[in-house]
Amino acid sequence: MRLLRLHARKKYSGNKWYGVVFLPMVLIIGGILIEIAAAAGVLTLLGVNSSQSVRASAEALYVARAGTADALMQITNNKNFLNVYYTVPINSRSALVAVFPNNPVVGQTSIYSQATILNRTRIFFSLISVNPITGEINLISTQEVAYFPISG
Repeated sequence: MRLLRLHARKKYSGNKWYGVVFLPMVLIIGGILIEIAAAAGVLTLLGVNSSQSVRASAEALYVARAGTADALMQITNNKNFLNVYYTVPINSRSALVAVFPNNPVVGQTSIYSQATILNRTRIFFSLISVNPITGEINLISTQEVAYFPISG
């Protein structure tokens, strides 16, 4: 019995506030670690969304350029091409193309092409001159623009 009593008694280490100080310290350190993990997760999510957004924007620009190229091909094959609005399917995407003959001046044709992917819209514009007799086409300018016209 005497051995049991000796082992049952616990000797006190001397600092009776050790547990009281240790608990808040563990809670503060744990809170800081959770905050760092949450910040890292948010930054990772923002990085992934940003890269998807850039990819979608670039893809929309390429689809819009392909729509402009299709309009140039249609006008090359038929100098009297008058289809004002039409849609060009490109892989699983599509571009809305607008062709305005004799705009801004007689003998010039404005071509607008718009593509939207994941709420990223890009619009490409080309201005060409078409010789009405020979059908010769000269590219005057091509650029990205901020608007898609409803009418010429």
